[in-house]
Amino acid sequence: MSNSSDYYHLRRFLAVLCFIAAFVCLGTFFLTDLEHYILLILMVFLFILAYFIAPYSQARRSGKYDVAQEIFLDQWLIEGFFYVIAYPIRIIFSLIRHILD
Repeated sequence: MSNSSDYYHLRRFLAVLCFIAAFVCLGTFFLTDLEHYILLILMVFLFILAYFIAPYSQARRSGKYDVAQEIFLDQWLIEGFFYVIAYPIRIIFSLIRHILD
């Protein structure tokens, strides 16, 4: 892999793969009547792994139109999911902090 674009696409592919696998773990967790908590732990691990594996789109300064980025929108999906998860957790922690104060 001497070409940097191959490395970029490999990281993007692995991030999307981890992201999809995390959703499969979440679906399987709900389909098994919330019994197998290891799937929930694996889902969180895969989401975090997908977030750290995904390459930043700013690092690639190509003027070409990237079809893969338009189809998957993986950076938006991964960051958006973490914002959706992080905000309710922050709200809960701030409510608990205000109640205890």
